[in-house]
Amino acid sequence: MNVSLYRRNALPSLFRDVFGEDPFTWIQGEEGQPCFVPQVDIREAENALALEFDLPGVSKENLKVEFNDGILSITGERKLVEQKGRYFARERCSGRFARSFRIGDAYDPRKIAAAFKDGMLSVEIQKKEESKPITVDIQ
Repeated sequence: MNVSLYRRNALPSLFRDVFGEDPFTWIQGEEGQPCFVPQVDIREAENALALEFDLPGVSKENLKVEFNDGILSITGERKLVEQKGRYFARERCSGRFARSFRIGDAYDPRKIAAAFKDGMLSVEIQKKEESKPITVDIQ
């Protein structure tokens, strides 16, 4: 399996010092801290790669799943309704987010399925036939 994951904190500070904020889209909360970065589980099944994202408060209409040049990208926006009154604490945040994953050659980009239910986005990419394991009978 060839899946590359990268996070903002993993980039050297020299990169940020020279180029400013990194090229990945991260929501910034107070004091420049990431505000909403969806958590993901990634697992390899026998015939597919499965990614499951926790997206509380995100609607299906505000999600986009794309595959381009070997990179699977999940982008969207979480919108919170501003309520009248005085807040004593505000820990939830809203705004745009993006997660990107380099997908190896073993997976078929034409066979991607996505489903969204109860704040959970599931994405499954089928393995190419030539990448699936073959069982050989022993004579």
